[in-house]
Amino acid sequence: MRCLIALAASLASSALAQPFQLIVTVSPPGSDPNPANWQPTLRIGVNGSGGTTFPLANIPKTEVFDPAGIAFRSASDLFVGNRHGNVLGQGSISRFTLSPDGATTTQTANFTAPGMIGVHELAYDATRDHLFAACVNNGVYRFRFDASGNPVLVGSFAPGRLARGIAVHPSGGYLYMTAASGTIFTFQLTGQSGVTELPATSIPGASNLHFFCVSPDARHLYASDIGSNKVFRFRLGALGELTLDQTITSQAAIDLAFSPDYTEMFVGNHFQGGITRYRAGAELNWTQSGTIATPSMGGFGTFVAPGCIADFNFDGAVDFFDYDDYVRCFEGQACPPGRDPDFNGDNALDFFDYDYFVQLFETGC
Repeated sequence: MRCLIALAASLASSALAQPFQLIVTVSPPGSDPNPANWQPTLRIGVNGSGGTTFPLANIPKTEVFDPAGIAFRSASDLFVGNRHGNVLGQGSISRFTLSPDGATTTQTANFTAPGMIGVHELAYDATRDHLFAACVNNGVYRFRFDASGNPVLVGSFAPGRLARGIAVHPSGGYLYMTAASGTIFTFQLTGQSGVTELPATSIPGASNLHFFCVSPDARHLYASDIGSNKVFRFRLGALGELTLDQTITSQAAIDLAFSPDYTEMFVGNHFQGGITRYRAGAELNWTQSGTIATPSMGGFGTFVAPGCIADFNFDGAVDFFDYDDYVRCFEGQACPPGRDPDFNGDNALDFFDYDYFVQLFETGC
Protein backbone atom coordinates (compact mmCIF):
# COMPACT_ATOMS: atom_id res chain seq x y z
CA MET A 1 0.00 0.00 0.00
CA ARG A 2 2.81 2.35 0.21
CA CYS A 3 5.95 3.44 -1.53
CA LEU A 4 8.55 4.82 0.58
CA ILE A 5 10.82 7.72 -0.06
CA ALA A 6 13.62 7.98 2.37
CA LEU A 7 15.69 11.07 2.13
CA ALA A 8 19.13 9.91 3.10
CA ALA A 9 21.88 12.44 3.36
CA SER A 10 24.86 11.07 1.51
CA LEU A 11 27.21 12.69 4.00
CA ALA A 12 26.80 13.74 7.63
CA SER A 13 24.27 16.37 8.64
CA SER A 14 26.90 19.09 8.39
CA ALA A 15 26.81 18.73 4.61
CA LEU A 16 23.26 20.01 4.22
CA ALA A 17 23.91 21.54 0.79
CA GLN A 18 25.39 18.33 -0.61
CA PRO A 19 23.58 15.78 -2.82
CA PHE A 20 21.33 13.33 -1.03
CA GLN A 21 19.17 10.39 -2.01
CA LEU A 22 15.52 9.42 -1.97
CA ILE A 23 14.93 5.80 -1.07
CA VAL A 24 11.51 4.84 -2.42
CA THR A 25 9.61 1.66 -1.69
CA VAL A 26 7.18 0.96 -4.50
CA SER A 27 3.87 -0.12 -2.92
CA PRO A 28 0.87 -0.60 -5.22
CA PRO A 29 -2.53 0.17 -3.65
CA GLY A 30 -4.41 -2.63 -1.93
CA SER A 31 -3.29 -6.14 -1.10
CA ASP A 32 -1.55 -8.57 -3.45
CA PRO A 33 -0.72 -12.05 -2.10
CA ASN A 34 1.37 -12.98 -5.18
CA PRO A 35 5.08 -12.44 -4.42
CA ALA A 36 5.80 -12.32 -8.16
CA ASN A 37 4.09 -8.91 -8.23
CA TRP A 38 5.98 -7.39 -5.29
CA GLN A 39 8.32 -4.54 -6.18
CA PRO A 40 11.90 -3.47 -5.41
CA THR A 41 12.89 -0.40 -3.45
CA LEU A 42 14.07 2.44 -5.66
CA ARG A 43 16.88 4.89 -4.92
CA ILE A 44 17.02 8.33 -6.54
CA GLY A 45 19.92 10.74 -6.18
CA VAL A 46 19.20 14.46 -5.85
CA ASN A 47 21.83 17.10 -6.62
CA GLY A 48 20.96 19.25 -3.61
CA SER A 49 17.66 20.98 -2.83
CA GLY A 50 15.91 21.86 -6.08
CA GLY A 51 18.59 20.03 -8.07
CA THR A 52 18.42 17.49 -10.85
CA THR A 53 17.85 13.80 -10.09
CA PHE A 54 19.70 10.67 -11.19
CA PRO A 55 19.11 6.93 -10.70
CA LEU A 56 20.98 4.90 -8.11
CA ALA A 57 21.12 1.11 -7.75
CA ASN A 58 17.81 -0.24 -6.45
CA ILE A 59 17.35 -2.57 -3.50
CA PRO A 60 16.14 -5.74 -5.30
CA LYS A 61 12.81 -7.33 -4.52
CA THR A 62 14.64 -10.47 -3.37
CA GLU A 63 15.71 -8.47 -0.30
CA VAL A 64 12.38 -6.74 0.46
CA PHE A 65 8.95 -8.32 0.55
CA ASP A 66 6.21 -5.99 -0.66
CA PRO A 67 8.01 -3.04 0.96
CA ALA A 68 6.21 -0.11 2.55
CA GLY A 69 7.92 1.69 5.44
CA ILE A 70 11.41 3.07 5.93
CA ALA A 71 13.32 4.26 8.96
CA PHE A 72 16.93 5.14 9.67
CA ARG A 73 18.67 4.42 12.96
CA SER A 74 21.74 6.24 11.65
CA ALA A 75 23.02 7.42 8.28
CA SER A 76 24.22 3.89 7.54
CA ASP A 77 21.57 1.79 9.34
CA LEU A 78 18.41 1.45 7.22
CA PHE A 79 15.19 -0.50 7.93
CA VAL A 80 12.45 -1.36 5.41
CA GLY A 81 9.01 -2.55 6.57
CA ASN A 82 7.45 -5.32 4.47
CA ARG A 83 3.71 -5.89 3.95
CA HIS A 84 3.97 -9.44 2.56
CA GLY A 85 0.77 -8.75 0.63
CA ASN A 86 -1.12 -7.76 3.81
CA VAL A 87 -3.32 -10.89 3.66
CA LEU A 88 -0.84 -13.75 4.11
CA GLY A 89 -0.58 -13.41 7.89
CA GLN A 90 3.05 -12.33 7.55
CA GLY A 91 5.12 -9.18 8.00
CA SER A 92 8.80 -8.40 8.49
CA ILE A 93 11.50 -5.75 8.60
CA SER A 94 14.58 -5.89 6.36
CA ARG A 95 17.79 -4.27 7.57
CA PHE A 96 20.53 -2.78 5.39
CA THR A 97 23.89 -1.08 5.79
CA LEU A 98 24.62 1.86 3.52
CA SER A 99 28.20 2.47 2.43
CA PRO A 100 29.83 5.69 3.70
CA ASP A 101 29.25 7.37 0.34
CA GLY A 102 25.66 6.08 0.18
CA ALA A 103 26.34 4.33 -3.13
CA THR A 104 25.61 0.76 -2.07
CA THR A 105 23.29 -1.09 0.29
CA THR A 106 24.01 -4.46 1.89
CA GLN A 107 21.28 -6.54 3.50
CA THR A 108 22.26 -7.63 7.00
CA ALA A 109 19.06 -9.11 8.47
CA ASN A 110 15.33 -9.72 8.17
CA PHE A 111 13.31 -10.07 11.35
CA THR A 112 9.71 -10.45 12.49
CA ALA A 113 7.60 -11.21 15.56
CA PRO A 114 4.42 -13.24 16.18
CA GLY A 115 1.39 -11.26 15.00
CA MET A 116 3.46 -8.57 13.24
CA ILE A 117 1.39 -8.68 10.04
CA GLY A 118 1.51 -6.33 7.05
CA VAL A 119 4.16 -3.88 8.25
CA HIS A 120 3.51 -0.33 7.01
CA GLU A 121 5.28 2.75 8.40
CA LEU A 122 8.30 2.47 10.68
CA ALA A 123 9.35 5.08 13.24
CA TYR A 124 12.65 5.36 15.11
CA ASP A 125 12.83 6.89 18.59
CA ALA A 126 16.34 8.28 19.01
CA THR A 127 15.73 9.15 22.68
CA ARG A 128 15.42 5.45 23.62
CA ASP A 129 16.99 3.69 20.64
CA HIS A 130 13.66 2.00 19.89
CA LEU A 131 12.02 1.08 16.57
CA PHE A 132 8.24 1.01 16.09
CA ALA A 133 6.32 -0.76 13.31
CA ALA A 134 2.70 -0.12 12.26
CA CYS A 135 0.86 -3.33 11.31
CA VAL A 136 -2.01 -3.25 8.83
CA ASN A 137 -4.64 -4.58 11.26
CA ASN A 138 -2.78 -5.38 14.47
CA GLY A 139 -1.58 -2.14 16.01
CA VAL A 140 2.03 -1.22 16.72
CA TYR A 141 5.08 -3.39 17.50
CA ARG A 142 8.08 -2.09 19.44
CA PHE A 143 11.73 -3.17 19.42
CA ARG A 144 14.78 -2.05 21.38
CA PHE A 145 18.41 -2.60 20.38
CA ASP A 146 20.75 -4.57 22.60
CA ALA A 147 24.43 -3.79 23.28
CA SER A 148 25.38 -5.46 19.99
CA GLY A 149 22.81 -3.48 18.03
CA ASN A 150 20.45 -6.40 17.52
CA PRO A 151 16.66 -5.76 17.66
CA VAL A 152 14.83 -7.23 20.65
CA LEU A 153 11.03 -7.28 20.83
CA VAL A 154 9.68 -5.13 23.67
CA GLY A 155 6.00 -5.77 22.98
CA SER A 156 3.03 -4.36 21.11
CA PHE A 157 0.02 -2.16 21.74
CA ALA A 158 -3.33 -1.29 20.13
CA PRO A 159 -3.87 -4.97 19.23
CA GLY A 160 -6.42 -5.79 16.55
CA ARG A 161 -6.61 -2.18 15.36
CA LEU A 162 -5.86 -0.75 11.94
CA ALA A 163 -2.53 1.04 11.71
CA ARG A 164 -0.99 2.77 8.72
CA GLY A 165 1.28 5.63 9.79
CA ILE A 166 3.27 6.18 12.98
CA ALA A 167 5.62 8.90 14.19
CA VAL A 168 7.38 9.64 17.47
CA HIS A 169 7.43 13.13 19.01
CA PRO A 170 11.02 14.50 19.04
CA SER A 171 10.97 14.39 22.84
CA GLY A 172 10.22 10.66 22.79
CA GLY A 173 7.18 11.27 24.96
CA TYR A 174 4.42 10.56 22.45
CA LEU A 175 3.62 8.35 19.47
CA TYR A 176 1.05 9.25 16.80
CA MET A 177 -0.85 6.67 14.73
CA THR A 178 -3.21 6.82 11.74
CA ALA A 179 -5.72 4.16 10.76
CA ALA A 180 -6.90 4.99 7.21
CA SER A 181 -9.45 7.44 8.63
CA GLY A 182 -9.67 11.14 9.47
CA THR A 183 -8.35 10.65 13.00
CA ILE A 184 -4.89 10.77 14.58
CA PHE A 185 -4.47 8.58 17.66
CA THR A 186 -1.98 9.63 20.34
CA PHE A 187 -0.13 7.40 22.83
CA GLN A 188 2.03 8.60 25.70
CA LEU A 189 5.31 6.70 26.00
CA THR A 190 6.94 6.31 29.41
CA GLY A 191 10.04 4.45 30.49
CA GLN A 192 11.20 1.61 28.26
CA SER A 193 7.82 -0.02 27.71
CA GLY A 194 4.97 2.10 29.13
CA VAL A 195 2.15 3.12 26.79
CA THR A 196 -1.03 5.05 27.63
CA GLU A 197 -3.55 6.06 24.99
CA LEU A 198 -4.67 9.71 25.11
CA PRO A 199 -7.73 11.33 23.50
CA ALA A 200 -7.71 11.09 19.71
CA THR A 201 -7.74 14.09 17.38
CA SER A 202 -10.27 14.35 14.55
CA ILE A 203 -8.82 16.32 11.62
CA PRO A 204 -11.30 18.51 9.70
CA GLY A 205 -11.15 17.67 5.98
CA ALA A 206 -9.16 14.46 6.45
CA SER A 207 -10.58 11.12 5.30
CA ASN A 208 -7.82 8.54 4.76
CA LEU A 209 -4.71 9.55 6.68
CA HIS A 210 -1.62 7.44 6.12
CA PHE A 211 2.01 8.33 6.81
CA PHE A 212 3.79 11.00 8.81
CA CYS A 213 7.00 12.98 8.69
CA VAL A 214 8.50 15.06 11.50
CA SER A 215 10.08 18.25 10.18
CA PRO A 216 13.89 18.50 10.28
CA ASP A 217 13.65 21.38 12.77
CA ALA A 218 11.52 19.22 15.14
CA ARG A 219 8.71 21.80 15.31
CA HIS A 220 6.05 20.25 13.07
CA LEU A 221 4.38 16.95 12.26
CA TYR A 222 3.17 16.46 8.68
CA ALA A 223 0.45 13.89 7.88
CA SER A 224 -0.52 12.76 4.38
CA ASP A 225 -4.02 11.81 3.25
CA ILE A 226 -4.64 9.71 0.12
CA GLY A 227 -8.40 10.36 0.26
CA SER A 228 -8.59 14.15 0.59
CA ASN A 229 -5.45 14.78 -1.55
CA LYS A 230 -3.88 16.84 1.20
CA VAL A 231 -0.89 17.10 3.47
CA PHE A 232 -1.73 18.47 6.91
CA ARG A 233 0.91 20.30 8.97
CA PHE A 234 0.61 20.39 12.76
CA ARG A 235 2.55 22.37 15.31
CA LEU A 236 3.93 19.95 17.89
CA GLY A 237 3.22 20.91 21.48
CA ALA A 238 5.54 20.07 24.35
CA LEU A 239 2.81 17.87 25.86
CA GLY A 240 2.01 16.11 22.60
CA GLU A 241 -0.64 18.55 21.41
CA LEU A 242 -1.28 18.88 17.67
CA THR A 243 -2.37 22.24 16.26
CA LEU A 244 -3.21 22.36 12.55
CA ASP A 245 -1.49 25.37 10.98
CA GLN A 246 -1.17 24.57 7.27
CA THR A 247 -2.79 22.40 4.57
CA ILE A 248 -1.07 21.61 1.26
CA THR A 249 -2.91 20.12 -1.73
CA SER A 250 -1.17 17.09 -3.25
CA GLN A 251 -2.79 14.26 -5.21
CA ALA A 252 -3.19 10.92 -3.39
CA ALA A 253 -0.61 11.99 -0.81
CA ILE A 254 0.70 8.83 0.83
CA ASP A 255 3.78 10.25 2.56
CA LEU A 256 6.39 12.96 2.35
CA ALA A 257 10.00 13.78 3.12
CA PHE A 258 12.27 16.82 3.15
CA SER A 259 15.68 17.79 1.92
CA PRO A 260 18.09 17.92 4.87
CA ASP A 261 18.12 21.73 4.76
CA TYR A 262 14.27 21.81 4.94
CA THR A 263 13.90 23.91 1.76
CA GLU A 264 12.38 21.19 -0.42
CA MET A 265 9.49 18.80 0.23
CA PHE A 266 8.75 15.59 -1.69
CA VAL A 267 5.23 14.07 -1.64
CA GLY A 268 4.41 10.63 -3.05
CA ASN A 269 1.30 9.90 -5.15
CA HIS A 270 -0.11 6.54 -4.10
CA PHE A 271 -2.60 5.93 -6.91
CA GLN A 272 -1.16 7.53 -10.05
CA GLY A 273 2.52 7.32 -9.10
CA GLY A 274 5.09 10.09 -9.13
CA ILE A 275 6.73 12.34 -6.57
CA THR A 276 5.65 15.97 -6.43
CA ARG A 277 8.36 18.46 -5.48
CA TYR A 278 7.69 21.63 -3.47
CA ARG A 279 10.00 24.52 -2.56
CA ALA A 280 9.75 26.45 0.69
CA GLY A 281 8.81 30.12 0.58
CA ALA A 282 8.37 32.71 3.29
CA GLU A 283 7.19 31.27 6.61
CA LEU A 284 7.61 27.76 5.19
CA ASN A 285 4.73 28.00 2.73
CA TRP A 286 5.16 25.36 0.03
CA THR A 287 4.92 25.90 -3.75
CA GLN A 288 4.90 23.07 -6.28
CA SER A 289 8.09 23.07 -8.34
CA GLY A 290 8.15 19.85 -10.35
CA THR A 291 7.70 16.08 -10.40
CA ILE A 292 9.75 12.91 -10.45
CA ALA A 293 8.29 10.00 -12.43
CA THR A 294 7.87 6.80 -10.40
CA PRO A 295 5.43 3.89 -10.01
CA SER A 296 2.83 3.94 -7.23
CA MET A 297 4.27 5.55 -4.11
CA GLY A 298 3.99 4.73 -0.43
CA GLY A 299 5.74 6.14 2.65
CA PHE A 300 8.84 8.28 2.95
CA GLY A 301 11.61 8.29 5.54
CA THR A 302 14.25 10.99 5.69
CA PHE A 303 17.67 10.59 7.17
CA VAL A 304 18.40 13.85 8.93
CA ALA A 305 20.12 13.94 12.30
CA PRO A 306 17.43 14.18 15.01
CA GLY A 307 16.15 17.74 15.11
CA CYS A 308 16.74 20.08 18.04
CA ILE A 309 14.01 22.64 18.60
CA ALA A 310 16.43 24.82 20.63
CA ASP A 311 18.34 25.41 17.37
CA PHE A 312 15.89 28.26 16.85
CA ASN A 313 17.58 29.68 13.75
CA PHE A 314 18.11 26.16 12.29
CA ASP A 315 21.79 26.65 11.47
CA GLY A 316 22.89 23.26 12.82
CA ALA A 317 24.22 24.55 16.17
CA VAL A 318 22.69 25.52 19.52
CA ASP A 319 24.42 28.74 20.55
CA PHE A 320 23.75 32.27 21.74
CA PHE A 321 22.62 33.29 18.27
CA ASP A 322 19.62 31.05 18.93
CA TYR A 323 19.09 32.68 22.31
CA ASP A 324 19.25 36.18 20.81
CA ASP A 325 16.92 35.23 17.96
CA TYR A 326 14.39 33.72 20.34
CA VAL A 327 14.39 36.73 22.68
CA ARG A 328 13.83 39.08 19.74
CA CYS A 329 11.01 36.88 18.48
CA PHE A 330 9.49 36.60 21.97
CA GLU A 331 9.57 40.37 22.39
CA GLY A 332 7.66 40.90 19.16
CA GLN A 333 10.58 41.78 16.94
CA ALA A 334 11.66 39.76 13.90
CA CYS A 335 11.48 35.95 14.02
CA PRO A 336 13.56 33.60 11.84
CA PRO A 337 11.61 32.30 8.80
CA GLY A 338 8.99 29.77 9.80
CA ARG A 339 9.45 30.39 13.53
CA ASP A 340 7.14 31.90 16.15
CA PRO A 341 7.53 32.67 19.86
CA ASP A 342 4.99 30.03 21.02
CA PHE A 343 7.87 27.71 21.82
CA ASN A 344 5.90 25.03 23.66
CA GLY A 345 3.18 24.94 20.99
CA ASP A 346 0.22 25.46 23.33
CA ASN A 347 -1.33 28.33 21.32
CA ALA A 348 -0.48 30.90 23.99
CA LEU A 349 2.45 33.29 24.27
CA ASP A 350 3.65 33.52 27.86
CA PHE A 351 6.67 32.97 30.08
CA PHE A 352 6.10 29.21 29.95
CA ASP A 353 7.41 29.48 26.38
CA TYR A 354 10.50 31.37 27.51
CA ASP A 355 11.13 28.94 30.37
CA TYR A 356 10.81 25.94 28.05
CA PHE A 357 13.24 27.48 25.55
CA VAL A 358 15.80 28.17 28.29
CA GLN A 359 15.40 24.63 29.63
CA LEU A 360 16.16 23.05 26.23
CA PHE A 361 18.82 25.62 25.40
CA GLU A 362 20.73 24.86 28.61
CA THR A 363 20.59 21.11 28.01
CA GLY A 364 21.61 21.38 24.36
CA CYS A 365 18.10 20.37 23.38
